[in-house]
Amino acid sequence: MQDPAAVPLTKDPIRIALFKPSLISAPGPNGIPYSLWKMVNVINPTIIMALRSPLVAFCYHPPSLKTAKEVVLDKPTKASYDSPHSFRIIVVSTMISKILEWVTTFRLSAIAWSKGLLDPIQCGSLPGLHSSDACLPLMHVARTLQRLRLKVSPLFVDINAGFDTANASTLRAKLLPTQTPSYMVDWVSSFLSEWFCTLVFPAPPTSPPGPLWPPPKDH
Repeated sequence: MQDPAAVPLTKDPIRIALFKPSLISAPGPNGIPYSLWKMVNVINPTIIMALRSPLVAFCYHPPSLKTAKEVVLDKPTKASYDSPHSFRIIVVSTMISKILEWVTTFRLSAIAWSKGLLDPIQCGSLPGLHSSDACLPLMHVARTLQRLRLKVSPLFVDINAGFDTANASTLRAKLLPTQTPSYMVDWVSSFLSEWFCTLVFPAPPTSPPGPLWPPPKDH
């Protein structure tokens, strides 16, 4: 059912999202590259809005856009490739799906800021913030404690695979009490569910280095 409170897409967020990827980024499963979508948006900015706005209004991300290729790459200098930890995976999804994902990310970031859901020194995964924004609060705290003649030792924690194991139902339950618009919560729930991925192995780990994408053609 269409949500009357859903805010339609506008030109500027789509334009910003299209600036994010490189022109040489690998295309998704349908083979349509970013460069083509950028060209389409330059010629007629209303096309992408017309294609994606109904998905926001109906809070729905269709299965045709929830397919991805997972390119399995071996980590160099590993003594053995018998363990999954010896490989890394690059997920390549459909381009038009990622455009809508980025636009929604911008909206969620704005909502999180306005609702006070983020820590004041949160810098990761937020548009417009960089590594320098993360360093400045750390330097401020360190110098403040040093003036008090205290010893300072920073501790960095890397949360491994946190996003990969996010549960759609749990995330939905956490978003609802924050007064996040219901159409956004429903779309996020739809986006995170029932993805289909295909593993792609460009070459065996023992092969000599070569181009990873696109795979070489058979002669």
